[in-house]
Amino acid sequence: MKKQLLLRTLCGLVVVLGWAVLTFAATEQVYAQTVDWPQLTVNVVNSGAVAPMFLTNAHDGSGRIFVVERAGAIRIMQNGVLRPTPFLDISDHVYTQGECGLLSVAFPPDYKDKGVFYVYYSHNVDLVAGSHDTKCDTVVAKFSLTSDPNVADAASESR
Repeated sequence: MKKQLLLRTLCGLVVVLGWAVLTFAATEQVYAQTVDWPQLTVNVVNSGAVAPMFLTNAHDGSGRIFVVERAGAIRIMQNGVLRPTPFLDISDHVYTQGECGLLSVAFPPDYKDKGVFYVYYSHNVDLVAGSHDTKCDTVVAKFSLTSDPNVADAASESR
């Protein structure tokens, strides 16, 4: 009986030690390999945007890049230069505390034909009239262009 117990214990130890040796050897081989990482560089395209949150294009063939600024403006960058007039400015009703702000813009596939797009932002809502307690609501709103393709109509907002 004692021989069987001793034999089982010895077999168990051999299995555990064998597993540990194989695991250690495999780990050493993995760590010994070297990886050729690609060389990455950062190129500043433009430094004029204030708190940019999102970049996109309208897929309309214009080559314009739309830069969403947290405070409530969407700016157009064309040929590496920010246009002086915002594409859209809704900063008067965008709440920017904490994680809130103007966060994104989306251009549907028919944007070139219909001239409408969608904006995702946080709107400030007073909890109690006259108090300083506020919260922000998430808004997805539709806007349309003016006759100038580089300027949207802020008054066209529909939620």
